[in-house]
Amino acid sequence: MKSPFLSRRQFGKGVATALAASTLPISGLWGSAIIDSTVKGVKLGAITGSFNNVVAGSGGAGGGTGRGGRGPALSTDEAIDQAIKNCMDTGVGFVELGSGFLEPRVQGGGVGGQVPATITPEYLKSREEIRQWRLNTPASFFQDVRKRFDSGGVNLFSMSYTFGDDMTDVEIDAAFKQMQALGIKLFQTNQTRVSIGLRMAPYAEKYKITPGWHTHQQANNPNEVSSPDSLASLLAMSPQFMICLDIGHFAVGGNDPYAWFQQNHDRISHVHIKDQSSIGAGSTAAELGDGVLHVADMLKTVRDNHYPIACIIEREYTTPGLTGTQETKKQMDWMKMVLES
Repeated sequence: MKSPFLSRRQFGKGVATALAASTLPISGLWGSAIIDSTVKGVKLGAITGSFNNVVAGSGGAGGGTGRGGRGPALSTDEAIDQAIKNCMDTGVGFVELGSGFLEPRVQGGGVGGQVPATITPEYLKSREEIRQWRLNTPASFFQDVRKRFDSGGVNLFSMSYTFGDDMTDVEIDAAFKQMQALGIKLFQTNQTRVSIGLRMAPYAEKYKITPGWHTHQQANNPNEVSSPDSLASLLAMSPQFMICLDIGHFAVGGNDPYAWFQQNHDRISHVHIKDQSSIGAGSTAAELGDGVLHVADMLKTVRDNHYPIACIIEREYTTPGLTGTQETKKQMDWMKMVLES
């Protein structure tokens, strides 16, 4: 059923040419006012991958080149500065940071930091190096990252972090300590699987940091966070566990994200905002408001019921001629329009 609200294309008609990337140098950004992207009580934001350019319908906004999708030429400091500038350019006050901005890259790893299907010597060597990085990097490194976002007026709201199947208990503890040093109370689990949930629960409860279990589309695999049954299993493991409802992936897996949203709103930490052409296999990414995922209805439900659910863009669609930053700004503006209507 088509949304009664203007599509993002209709909303942006005649405006696209006016969207130009900011020319303000990064060195002049700090000390700016806090970015306010709370509209009618609803927190609006984006995951850092949304600022990257993706091919229309590719479903690849979270990736990109280099660590965290930031490109191979940027250092950690440069990448963080660029992420903050992107937030300023798009009016994103709440950002979800990809862990790849901080961690070394695992060579020969699986999707999203998960264990690959084939274990190679290259992977084992690289995997041990990142394990040692996690165990030995001082808290001051993460505290400095937080300060950089704070000084730019951006709320480091969450991060994307995969707990791989081969993580040790000491490593799991170290990951939660890092998040504590970053000053976040929430993260989304990216490619983390159901089987490690019971091992994560004591640390989530110890540090009072909420894993928002990120939904995927492999609904026939009970070890993937992809079906109502797998979500129910995870939520039963710990009161600290919540769901990051990626409505796009969940729909491609054959599930109705709007129905699950209505029935389980009290266990949703945040929603990854996107739209799809249909529910089920073969669905493609659509512009906000042009698909079938009731995005406008979700936004207005959060607003009208004062649900503490953040709405975070994970952009998986692009318009020819627009950069990732320009496209993200259009999506932010569309959500604001819906909430203010």
